[in-house]
Amino acid sequence: MKRILIPLALVALALNSAQAKSYPLKYSVNGIDFTEVAHDGENDELRATIGGSELTTTFNRSRGVSDVVAVTARGYVRFGKFFISPPDMALRKVASGRFALELDVEADFSPHRVQISTSTRSCTVLAPHGLTFPSINEGQIPKFAVAGSQAVTLLVTKLKAGSQTDELVPGRVSLKDCKVVWGAAIARSGFDYALGSNGTSFWLSSGSALTLKYSNNGTVWKHIELPKTTHALLSTHASADGRMWVLVSRADQEFRMSIYSAPIGTAHWRELDIKRDPPPQNWIEAFREIAAEAAQNKVIDSRD
Repeated sequence: MKRILIPLALVALALNSAQAKSYPLKYSVNGIDFTEVAHDGENDELRATIGGSELTTTFNRSRGVSDVVAVTARGYVRFGKFFISPPDMALRKVASGRFALELDVEADFSPHRVQISTSTRSCTVLAPHGLTFPSINEGQIPKFAVAGSQAVTLLVTKLKAGSQTDELVPGRVSLKDCKVVWGAAIARSGFDYALGSNGTSFWLSSGSALTLKYSNNGTVWKHIELPKTTHALLSTHASADGRMWVLVSRADQEFRMSIYSAPIGTAHWRELDIKRDPPPQNWIEAFREIAAEAAQNKVIDSRD
């Protein structure tokens, strides 16, 4: 039988609950064991095993786990309302209505303001006139704000009249004096944009719009071309050694999953052999897709 391995993100809506229960998906990141099982309707359950403890949360199957789990630039794990600190795996529950951006940086979001707090300072940032901060639910991971050691970079949105396409306006908030610098608007057509950082550089991606942008300061952005054969952009990552990584499905190879890497800020992509050059240890979506591909192989082998 010919094998056509379709990335998990492209088949999530086609999976029924019985299949998900029969084949739980398991993968490990940063010393934490994750297991996905069916929950109800369009939602699945994500379990995180940390030593002798287990945390659980639910996520929308079609959107994937990035709404509820992520690794910060400094290697800390955000899981729903919990903040996990490797290597001792200490757990801290974030207060209701607040969101942890880093170990010592929390934020409280409302449509027109955000309160950013550290152990030594609290900054109130107002959205510019006509702009709003994106909405977010309790326990979700903010995809429009990231924290570094000196500043928080965030996005506000502006909806264009008569269109579901909006613009993103980037801002940089100094954690030293609360000064805010706003950048030029970034046009985008994707609803699933995600902002990320490796601590020194930033990326902004949208799978639905097939776009990837890069910034070295969080306010000035440039477009980065994706690998030529990209059918779908599944995930983006930047590692501390200055490399950008993308997880894509291939239009030229029956939607096969591939991982490419390039010097950050460039489009000099090189396809990687996962066995010889594995992805960064804190890239959750990559290890999730690798586990899904292995599970598909197992199912196909059982039918051969």
